[in-house]
Amino acid sequence: MVHRTLHFLILSYVVVQISAQKEAKALLNWKSSLVSSSLPSWTAINSNSGPCNWNGIQCNEVGSISEINLANSGLDGTLDGFDFSAFPNLTALNLNMNNLVGSIPAGIGNATKLILLDLSSNNLTNPIPPEIGYLSDLRVLLLYNNSLTGQIPHQLSNLQNAWLLRIGANYLEDPDPVKFKGMASLTDLWLDYNLLEKFPSFIAECSKLMFLDLSDNLIMGHIPIEQLTHLENLEYLNLTKNSFEGEIPREIKTFPKLRHLKLGQNKLTGTIPDEIGLLSNLEILEFHENLFHGLIPSSLGNLRRLQRLNLKSAGLNSSIPKELGFCANLTFLELSINNLTGSLPLSLASLRQISELGISNNQLSEIISLQLQMNDLSGKLPPEIGLLPKLEYLYLFDNKFSGPIPQQIGNLTNLFDLQLANNFFNGSIPSTIGNLSSLVKLSLSSNQLTGTLPPEIGNSKSDFGPRFLRNVSFSYNNFSGKLPPGICRGGNLIYLTANVNKLVGPIPESLWNCTGLTRVRLEQNRLDGDITNALGIYPDLQYIDLGDNQLSGVLTSNWGKCTNLSNFRISGNRIKGGIPAELGNLTYLQNLDIFDNQLTGKIPAQLFRSSFLIRLNLRRNQLSDKIPAEIGKLSRLQYLD
Repeated sequence: MVHRTLHFLILSYVVVQISAQKEAKALLNWKSSLVSSSLPSWTAINSNSGPCNWNGIQCNEVGSISEINLANSGLDGTLDGFDFSAFPNLTALNLNMNNLVGSIPAGIGNATKLILLDLSSNNLTNPIPPEIGYLSDLRVLLLYNNSLTGQIPHQLSNLQNAWLLRIGANYLEDPDPVKFKGMASLTDLWLDYNLLEKFPSFIAECSKLMFLDLSDNLIMGHIPIEQLTHLENLEYLNLTKNSFEGEIPREIKTFPKLRHLKLGQNKLTGTIPDEIGLLSNLEILEFHENLFHGLIPSSLGNLRRLQRLNLKSAGLNSSIPKELGFCANLTFLELSINNLTGSLPLSLASLRQISELGISNNQLSEIISLQLQMNDLSGKLPPEIGLLPKLEYLYLFDNKFSGPIPQQIGNLTNLFDLQLANNFFNGSIPSTIGNLSSLVKLSLSSNQLTGTLPPEIGNSKSDFGPRFLRNVSFSYNNFSGKLPPGICRGGNLIYLTANVNKLVGPIPESLWNCTGLTRVRLEQNRLDGDITNALGIYPDLQYIDLGDNQLSGVLTSNWGKCTNLSNFRISGNRIKGGIPAELGNLTYLQNLDIFDNQLTGKIPAQLFRSSFLIRLNLRRNQLSDKIPAEIGKLSRLQYLD
């Protein structure tokens, strides 16, 4: 008994060794037939010990090759020298992303234990061999992105265990509708980028299908809803770029699991059915480049999971329904090149996830307010923005817009409020901004703008009364040159910030008349000139920061008449003279920073009348050392230097 067992083990070992050497020889023969390869471990010297340690090779427990994975391995040649019959236990063959040419050999039908076959992304040509239909255990077949031609062989439908069939991006033609039967296990079918002219009838018998891609073919006729109604598990349907015609069938609602519906670039007509709004799981909806008419259905607002909606060039003629604002997960909304009219609904401002929005080439001339602030919109602001002549409010702040501000912005002569802050705009401010004769609020802060501030900004005035600029912000850019001399020509400016730039020159004389100023920030520039008489009396002024410039002159008693001032900072300049006692009249003063100047004389006791003073910084001046005893009355003081 022991003798027989030993004999059996020895015989088995010999058989395994012979089999391994046969497999190694088959691999070496194929390697030698290739034009080039990068397989240094595949050598005759290593063949005696078997190929299980070779690059890309895996063996089963008895040492027979079970998997060959040479994806993206620089193989250049054909499969003609590959002996499929030499690998009786091969379950996976992956040769994708190489430069294999020629035909798929008929001998591939001998690899009967294959579960996965991936020959995608090569340069294989000629028809798919029908012998692939012998691979009854196959689960995954990937032949996409080659140059395969001819009819899709009906023998592929013998692969009743396959769940993934991806043979797109070839030149394949319609399968035989009589002989090609349904595939009971199929869940994913990719036939895109081929030469199909008819909707494959076998699809109706693939009851487990979840993913269907027939895009970029030549399929004509109506959408065969009767062949799709049994696909209750369908989640992805892509019929893009064919020649489908007629209306979208209302029975589309029978696919409750549908997440992606792509019907763009066809010849579909009629109206978009309201039933689309019943597909509550939709994430992507693409109907672009069709021949529809009528309305954008308000039922789209029910698609709360929708992330991408493309209706570009779809022939629609309606207003934009406010219900689109309910699609809170939208990141892409494309409505360009239609016949849309009316105004842009304010509800779109609630689309906080939006990063791409297209509304150009419509008839939205009635839009008064465009509010797209606080999203992730990127790219350039299109010049078509100038085609909204009635626009009064343009809010694009807190996005990721880049590139220059288009010259066409100057066409918006009714614009009242322009908010472009916190983006990545660059280049200079277009001089056409001076055409905005109704402009009252302008915010360009926190961008990457350069150049000089156009003097035309100060020319803003209305034909209907003294509606001049009231709020202007240029902060946190790279502007150079001078502040526009007429920036406060009308005397109505109440808010001016241009801090953290590279501005030079004196403070404009027109600011003298801006008696309604409440907030001024010009710090961290290179402004110079004498401020003694450059600034007037501002009874409503609450905050002014002129620090870190090169200003000179003296502080006059007029500062004591700015009775609402709570923050006064003019540190880091060349101010001389004494601290005016009238600053003691600023009873609401909380922060006084006048350090790093050339101030002289005594610290006036009146300075400590303000019971709200929290911060007082007088250091790096030439003041007398004695601090008045009245400082003890400042119960809220937290910082003193």
